[in-house]
This record gives sequence, C-alpha cells and structure tokens, in this order.
Amino acid sequence: MSYDPSTRGSAPVGVRTIVLCDNKRGGRTLEVELWYPAAELHRGQDLVLLTQDRFEPAPGLEPLAQRAVRDAEPVASSYPLILFFHGAVAHRRYSSGL
Repeated sequence: MSYDPSTRGSAPVGVRTIVLCDNKRGGRTLEVELWYPAAELHRGQDLVLLTQDRFEPAPGLEPLAQRAVRDAEPVASSYPLILFFHGAVAHRRYSSGL
C-alpha cells in the first residue's frame, strides 16, 4: 500500500490563528496558523465555499478560501503535533492545502 499525502483525512478540518509574543525581545510577535481535526458537527463545512475560512493573502488581492472551518471545535482526542515552516518570504496560509 502506498501513501499519498494529498489524500484527505477522515476528519473535518478546523483552523485558528494564535499570536505568540516574545517579551524578552521587545514584544516581537509571530502569527501562527493551527490546523487540526475538527469535531463531527463541522463535517462538510470545510468543503463548502460558504463555510470555508477565507483570507486575504495581501492587501488588495482577492480573498482565497482554505478547506478548513475558522475556530471550529476540535475533536476530543489526541494527535501528534506537526510543525511546518513555509519559508522566509511566503504567507503562512499559502500551504493550507497540505
């Protein structure tokens, strides 16, 4: 059996933004997107354009949709944490398809 990383998982997807603050370095901030398995009540909402999260990649650009529900209730379970760094000049949401 081969693994296809682009195959969708079985759970709906939630997303939320958190802001980390480094008070030891003048209050520098870092915005982080967290994608996670969402509760069953969100099934299908991450696939429908009307309920998908939308964001503006840069001022003046057309908003984009990502296949996730903003601030969805997380599923009550535990999963491994995966960290992904998008690179120095990319937007933190450009790789939301992953």
